[in-house]
Amino acid sequence: MSKHNVEFVLVTFFYDLAQFYMLCLSMKKYHNKDYKIRIIYNYDKETELSAVDDFLKIIKDHLSEFDVEFTIKPTEFNGTGWDTQQLLKWYLAYTSTVEWQVVLDSKNFYIKPFKLLDTLDFKEIPGFIFPERNTWIQ
Repeated sequence: MSKHNVEFVLVTFFYDLAQFYMLCLSMKKYHNKDYKIRIIYNYDKETELSAVDDFLKIIKDHLSEFDVEFTIKPTEFNGTGWDTQQLLKWYLAYTSTVEWQVVLDSKNFYIKPFKLLDTLDFKEIPGFIFPERNTWIQ
């Protein structure tokens, strides 16, 4: 399995700022630079968009050496809370260009260096796949 077939994804929001900071510190120390990181900012109220600059500063200060993609929740996702977080994970999966994703939470912290085993057969790990004939809208 190529390292470039795997990306790490995270849906974060306004109240995760402190945990997000700690996650980024641990990523800076231990995340393998071969794996892309996709972060999407989820918000319930427009006022929560004021924190986007804080999240971007943390990324700039601690993850500048990594391949990081940061986006804000698309306006089509007008739900709130946990439900929207789950939909955004599906959205990240649907818009991904890699075969596999590792889903992180802002409350996850790396405690040592890691490496996904190239010999690991990801097809044996439970998960889901989008049938090719279906579209995102369906």
